[in-house]
Amino acid sequence: MSTMTTTALHAVPSHPGAPNDGAAIPEAWLPASPFAAHVKHLLAGTPLTTSLLAAVAGVPQRTVASLAAPTPRPHQRIRHVDALRLLQVTPTLVDDLQRRRVDALRESRRLQRLLRHGWTVAAISEASQVPPRTITTLLRGEGRTVPALTALRLRSVPLDGAPSTPADPRVGASRSQRPLAA
Repeated sequence: MSTMTTTALHAVPSHPGAPNDGAAIPEAWLPASPFAAHVKHLLAGTPLTTSLLAAVAGVPQRTVASLAAPTPRPHQRIRHVDALRLLQVTPTLVDDLQRRRVDALRESRRLQRLLRHGWTVAAISEASQVPPRTITTLLRGEGRTVPALTALRLRSVPLDGAPSTPADPRVGASRSQRPLAA
């Protein structure tokens, strides 16, 4: 018995309005419109943001942002692997991430690194949509666990994207390390 392997090829114009010159695109790329609809559905029906959805799915943030755009580019494509990862994210998975708890030590260390890179608690809170009180609790080492979705929110804050305001040295420091009030 012989087996035959075939690879599907799709001919797509190189840009909108261009004649189809027969250039074949390997199956690794798929039309993006069905996945754009899935992304928009997730963003509308869950507490996910584009950066958080990218973190949950394990895809580049620019891929999610492009799919979430109000008017997607004509003939937009998505990598097959990214499409599969996005389809694995469902509202049920998001609910599970909200309920499941993970060790908070990694997030505490991440928050400390963010502060060293110029982030403030308020800026981290705004960027991650995690309440400042939760961030302060983690910085003090008081929280042992954190919801998995909160951990992903904190991980979605880029180290190099700190706002231009300087960090407050008193935040996260022990009483003995805090500067004395004037």
